[in-house]
This record gives sequence, C-alpha cells and structure tokens, in this order.
Amino acid sequence: MKKLVILCLLTYHVFSVNAQAYIPTLSEGNKWDIWRNFGMGSFSEFSYFVRCDTFINNRIYKKAMYTNNPKVIGYFREDTLLKKIYKWNKDSATDEIVIDYGLRKGDTFVISGTQKVVDSTSYKLSFGKMRNHIYFNNFQYFVEGIGYSFSGLLISGYYETIL
Repeated sequence: MKKLVILCLLTYHVFSVNAQAYIPTLSEGNKWDIWRNFGMGSFSEFSYFVRCDTFINNRIYKKAMYTNNPKVIGYFREDTLLKKIYKWNKDSATDEIVIDYGLRKGDTFVISGTQKVVDSTSYKLSFGKMRNHIYFNNFQYFVEGIGYSFSGLLISGYYETIL
C-alpha cells in the first residue's frame, strides 16, 4: 500500500510539473509595439492594443486598435480551451484562425498565404514567463500569450519585429 501511495504521488508530481497554465493573448489592455522594416534604412514604428468587448454573431470579440488612431484594425476572439485565436472576416462573415497554440511538430498552418510546417515546439522563458513556442523555422514562430513572432496578432507579410 505504501508503494502505491508513493507511486501515485510521483505520477502526480511528474504530470503537474509538465502541465503549463495557458496564457491568454487577448487580455484586456495588451499592447504590441511594432517596428516595420521597409529596407534601405527605411522603417516605421506603430503600436496597437486590444480592448472593449464587441458582440458579433453572439460571440465576444476584442477590438484591436492603433494607439494613436481610433481606427479598428480587426476583431479577434480567443478560444482558451482549443488555444486558438480567430479574426472576424467581415467580407465572408466568418472566423479565420490566425494563431493556433495547439499545433505540434509536423502540423501545417497557413501564414500570409503560405503553408508552413511546424518543425518544433518548446516551453521557454519569454517576456518574463514560461511560454509555449511553436516554431515553423528559425525566425517564424508563435509565442503563447504574445502571438506571431513578427507582429503579435497582425500577420501582414511585412518583415516586422515586436519591440
């Protein structure tokens, strides 16, 4: 009986150490500072944030807005159980998956119209927390709670960097 209790405790400890709590990306007030490189020394900087719940088709979305401009960039929602972020496409009146934190090695995902294959995943310290990283190659990846490595929620096709 004593051995069974020890085995159960060890099993619980192993699984609890490996289980990481999901870090939501669309938390109220999250802000991204982006540097966009146009080449030849030309670049621009901009910031955007998420705020305000908005209902579309009985689902709650957050508005992504520029910090220096009241223009809405897009409407996003996050399914924390499936670990996916969706963007509302007003032209087709449907959701599009823009980030999937549930991807595993070998899975495919379309970024900027190009199909990418996940080459690895890992948990590592990033922005002060242990976060899931999903790598498509050395420089394109998703970071749980942050978004796309270049630009957070906005996947534009430009070479951008989160500051």
